[in-house]
Amino acid sequence: MKRPSYRHAIAWLAHNDDTQWLNDEDPIESVSTALVADLFGVDVERVTRDLRRFIKRTAKDARSAS
Repeated sequence: MKRPSYRHAIAWLAHNDDTQWLNDEDPIESVSTALVADLFGVDVERVTRDLRRFIKRTAKDARSAS
């Protein structure tokens, strides 16, 4: 069995969780985000920041690939 990683959790959230409510100011108020924060011992704000960064980076990569 593969060991879970924080990076994999962020990618999973970006691809599978409902991130339509994501904006640039407020911390994410989702159970999934809170679970990732608890499991990896980080603040919800860090998960929010990393999730936003991941989504922006993958969107940028997708635009450049087009």
